[in-house]
Amino acid sequence: MKSKRFNLHMKKREAITQPEVMLPPQMQYAPPPPSPSPQMMATSPAPAAAPAPAAAPSPAPPPPAAGSGIELGGVELLSPMGGTFYRSGAPGDPPFCREGDKVKKGQIIGLIEAMKLMNEIEAEISGQVVAVVAENGKPIMAGQPLLIIKPK
Repeated sequence: MKSKRFNLHMKKREAITQPEVMLPPQMQYAPPPPSPSPQMMATSPAPAAAPAPAAAPSPAPPPPAAGSGIELGGVELLSPMGGTFYRSGAPGDPPFCREGDKVKKGQIIGLIEAMKLMNEIEAEISGQVVAVVAENGKPIMAGQPLLIIKPK
């Protein structure tokens, strides 16, 4: 089929040659190196036995990080997913909660945008917000603390 703008050629499936498929080379088993003969073992010096390593004492657990929920006397509210954390519903709107606010279980404390979906994050316990750990508009990971809440 010919036109002023393009030229189209069509062929039947039988007329098209199939390209040959190149298979990767097969892996071959290589036998292990031969073990030394008894004569070689008698002539070579025996290696000195290495002393058994002493059991290392287990390291002490690290102290809680600065600003952790334990240090501030509260419970950390952890992010259930990774994404971008927002403290308010829209730019210019007041945040869902601030430090010092009292929250109830199930109250929305922020939003996490993940894969272009806005997910409401609810308080898991009732209490007073001691600190807001996550920054507005910044990426967070699953398990990262968002807030520290002092239970009632």
